[in-house]
Amino acid sequence: MSSEGRTVLAALPRSVLAFAEALGLSGAALARAAGLADDVLADPDGRVPVDAYAALWRGLAADPRADGLLPMIAGLRDVAVLGVVGYVLAHSPTIAVAFSAYERHHRVIGDFVGFALRAEADRFSLEFMVPPEFREIPLFVESTLVLNHTLLRVLAARAVAPTVLRLPHARAAGSPQLPALLGGRVEYQSTHAALVYPPEVAALPVARADPSLFLFVERHATAVRERLGGKESWAQRVRDQVLGRVHGGEPTQAAVARALAVSERTLQRRLGEEGASFQQIVDECRRDLALRYIEDPALSLGEVAFLLGYSEPSAFHRAFRRWTGRTPNEARQQARAS
Repeated sequence: MSSEGRTVLAALPRSVLAFAEALGLSGAALARAAGLADDVLADPDGRVPVDAYAALWRGLAADPRADGLLPMIAGLRDVAVLGVVGYVLAHSPTIAVAFSAYERHHRVIGDFVGFALRAEADRFSLEFMVPPEFREIPLFVESTLVLNHTLLRVLAARAVAPTVLRLPHARAAGSPQLPALLGGRVEYQSTHAALVYPPEVAALPVARADPSLFLFVERHATAVRERLGGKESWAQRVRDQVLGRVHGGEPTQAAVARALAVSERTLQRRLGEEGASFQQIVDECRRDLALRYIEDPALSLGEVAFLLGYSEPSAFHRAFRRWTGRTPNEARQQARAS
């Protein structure tokens, strides 16, 4: 999967480098090896190429001292690492509203890990679609879960434990510290990373929220998001939402409209004005993701079908042939040969 053109907020690699220094590693050496420029890292609004960010994590994970990273992340006491998005979370009225805003603005933090919030009758889940070049770094995946659990706990200002942790890697590749740090049952070799909580967690109030600031920081986060690539089209907004939801099944227009704070009728009209349709965008997202996932040898074709939201592999095979004129097996063999 190519990360060309994708970026991450410079605050994240700055935080990783600060943790590395605290663990006794040379942050300057890690930054140089990853190709991270000092002036970009120092810029409060700086953006770092995702490829460089992945290189930073590979360098960190290769050092045995990185074993101390997860407890350090679990010890965070604020949400400043997320920049303006952190302020939106901190002033949201409830945990559900906070992570809904996180879902809406996650591109400001980085546009390479898909995120989906699922509030259901029996669970409240934070789900992460990790691209192949980061899936192969178990330390990154586990750090993502620890960071987001820590954010939730800081926002709620109380002890909260997930019931289930889902990880895409094998138990042997992960850290033995993770279950003790977060609690909950760990499911390894899952199709995606996730934190699953009891449903009542969604309604927990954000402890130190200032409602008068919420709309202000929400508008600021929206402006930053739009500035990243100019004002986003409605088709792009829908695409961002679909990419974060597609692995949970068929993304619904109703759910996406709610996330974008418009009615379904308005969403249909806006897309129509741009010559797009909701189903067309879903199909294009699935096609683009399929072409990426097919190149990842760690994923079986059944897992690829699940990640694309298909309940039956046969439906995925038919769709893939329609998109490419080839079967998934043929495409995978050609990718291996190239």
